[in-house]
Amino acid sequence: MQDKHVVIFCGREDRDVFINKIDIPYTVYHISDIGGKPEKGDIIVGNQQCYDWILAQYIVDNYDNLHEYTIFTQADPRDHAEYLELAIKSTFTDEYGSFCYARSVYEQYTLTWERLHAVSLSAKRLGIDFDNSLNKRKFIYFCEAGNIFYVHKNRILQKPKSFYQSIIDKDNDDEFYDYVINYNHPQWLYQEINKLHPQLRNLSNKDKIAALTINLTKDQLAKNSKNRQDYLPVSFEPIWRHIFLDDDFFKQLNKAQSLIGNQLSFSSNFDVSPEINTYPFSQNPGQTIYNFRMMENNWFDWNCPYYLKWREKLIEKTLWEGQQRGFNGQDLLDYYERIGYKHISF
Repeated sequence: MQDKHVVIFCGREDRDVFINKIDIPYTVYHISDIGGKPEKGDIIVGNQQCYDWILAQYIVDNYDNLHEYTIFTQADPRDHAEYLELAIKSTFTDEYGSFCYARSVYEQYTLTWERLHAVSLSAKRLGIDFDNSLNKRKFIYFCEAGNIFYVHKNRILQKPKSFYQSIIDKDNDDEFYDYVINYNHPQWLYQEINKLHPQLRNLSNKDKIAALTINLTKDQLAKNSKNRQDYLPVSFEPIWRHIFLDDDFFKQLNKAQSLIGNQLSFSSNFDVSPEINTYPFSQNPGQTIYNFRMMENNWFDWNCPYYLKWREKLIEKTLWEGQQRGFNGQDLLDYYERIGYKHISF
């Protein structure tokens, strides 16, 4: 029996959705400003403490007494994870794995979103950024939305307690906003902004960044912090996988990403060292997603009874998603079978 502990971020969510269904020891962080009533044993925090703050705080508080596996999740995981009560009882076979149904890759600034989220600058502030990530726009941050994953204590302990404390200390929207606004961004960023957001062409470079760090459906030039709520959490979300990556694998990714979009490396006279492989990154973001998914084949014991029950639900979800989104869900499942991808995600 694996030693597991679940850390749950809870506000006004109905506890019958997930919390009351699980029989694994858990800790609930109740975010009081969101609403709902805390229960006995909850750790009460304010709304200024976002999920990332809570995740880091739990690690700091329990750094010397971690369980074998820690599972982090929202109190209502259904937006991102299906039937999590089955998933968390599955047998884990790696030191990191996500329960999220959907996967995506983010580029450094998420320029096609409603708002700019400087993912690369979140990583840079923590010292876990790629060495050559800002040379050109590229999709290099792989993300499982919602911070719903498991992690082995060995991966957590790769970094000192002070690292996680630094996440807590830097978890401030206004400070990060100022950091991004005043950062010396690469020139290609402004060129991409001009193409994707032509309505901002006549603004100064600094004002372009300011306008894109708020919701574009609101007043584009407003700089009031109320319009910047949740700016930091979204830009931090894709970073957790990189924090918990195996050190050697992170070094391999660091080499790989430096070649993607690196015009010097791809010039006709530049000889790329043969031992440097760009896998799993690709010029095609969709291909990058599938490359990373193939690496998920060691996340779970595929014959575990709980996993098999969860898999049945994931199959149902895939077929339903196909009907809703206009694709053949069975074709997708058959494709996964052909290429040898064992998990089911979207």
